[in-house]
Amino acid sequence: RELTHRFACSQRAGEMLYGSHSFKVLPNGVNTDRFARHDAADRAALRAELGVAEDEILFGHVGRFTQQKNHAGLLELFASLRQRMPRARLVLVGGGALEPQIREQAARMGLGQSVIFAGVRGDMQRLYHAMDVFLLPSLFEGLPVVLVEAQVSGLPCFVSDTVDPGAAFAQNIHYLPLNQPDAWVQAILSADLTRDLHARERAIEAGFDVRTSAEFLQNFYLEQYAIHSGEETV
Repeated sequence: RELTHRFACSQRAGEMLYGSHSFKVLPNGVNTDRFARHDAADRAALRAELGVAEDEILFGHVGRFTQQKNHAGLLELFASLRQRMPRARLVLVGGGALEPQIREQAARMGLGQSVIFAGVRGDMQRLYHAMDVFLLPSLFEGLPVVLVEAQVSGLPCFVSDTVDPGAAFAQNIHYLPLNQPDAWVQAILSADLTRDLHARERAIEAGFDVRTSAEFLQNFYLEQYAIHSGEETV
């Protein structure tokens, strides 16, 4: 049977999926309360667990170890950053087939203890709060939920220009050309790396709160029920 309704997580995703057909945009909503909640003691505890000093700048990345996520390019970028920011550290969150290869590359590049392999975690909100900067140099992406979460957490985000611009709602997100690593270094060095304290409000306004998504779907199904049952909904 032919589909009756079309949804997409962003305008660009919908155009790629459906071409000239009409569709509705339903953003990838997250629990903004959870990711915007800050606890200084918890941040300090997790950084201590990771072996990161408070005066170190912790760059972070979240993603499975696959070619798409470009961990090899991320290590090259981080190595360049370390030359200008010797107190920089990098935490990689996730698992996957290429992890052993990336570990070998980090060792070969002499990055040693400056790169932390945190594995697959279930406490992502704590990890975002332990980070100072979020990096996402993916070779290609749709609309990544991790980027929504990182923005809600208030993190300055530096993202490859292959990522859907529909993911941006915070004021401290920077899209950069994937093939120009020097541009990334200069952008990071010149940027304000403080957290966006109003990121949650911006996320809600842009429709990225999970309650907005739930209400959207609830209203849609109630409307469809009314249409097909002949009954009015409250």
